[in-house]
Amino acid sequence: MILISTIPTGILGYLLQNLVDRWSSSLPVTGLGLLITAVLLLVVDNWQLGNKLPKHITVPQALAIGVCQGISVIPGISRSGITITAGFLCGFRRGFAIRYSYLVSIPAILGAMILECGKLESKSVTWSLGFSYTAGMLTAAVVGYFSIRFMLAFIKKKKLRIFPSIVLSWGFLRSSVILCRAYQIRGGDNIYAVNGDTKKKEYCRKENNP
Repeated sequence: MILISTIPTGILGYLLQNLVDRWSSSLPVTGLGLLITAVLLLVVDNWQLGNKLPKHITVPQALAIGVCQGISVIPGISRSGITITAGFLCGFRRGFAIRYSYLVSIPAILGAMILECGKLESKSVTWSLGFSYTAGMLTAAVVGYFSIRFMLAFIKKKKLRIFPSIVLSWGFLRSSVILCRAYQIRGGDNIYAVNGDTKKKEYCRKENNP
């Protein structure tokens, strides 16, 4: 079923690649994605959990989780958050939904890594660069392993509401930054307009009073 979930993830990741490249530096998109993630986690935190085990998962459910994982390439949307939410909505048992969320990420991460490595030119790859990438990958693997173990133990015992609070706060912070920047840009335009009018008035006075 994990391989079935990987199919829509790969298709959506490929189709959304250009949009993601443009949206990766967009504060509005990231802020909106964070707010969507917070809302999803708040909804599922109060959802009645099911009792489905791995033997109960169906192909449509596996495809739905794969679609959700594909959507998570949009900046701000949490991959684990949206896939765990999908698992809960499909009626999975709490522990199974969390484990499936992390297991289904392995093929997606490996596929993304292979695609990114394919973009590297052979001339640009040096021993020092290869060593840096390898060290970074091993460090990320070790830290990720212990982080996942901690998250699995924490989520099984605790509610998810702490995560929506953090994500929601971060989303509002990003939105505030956007509004502040928009206000500064607008204020700058007004100043420019005022200065332009002043210069225009001064020019007209000179023309009328040579």
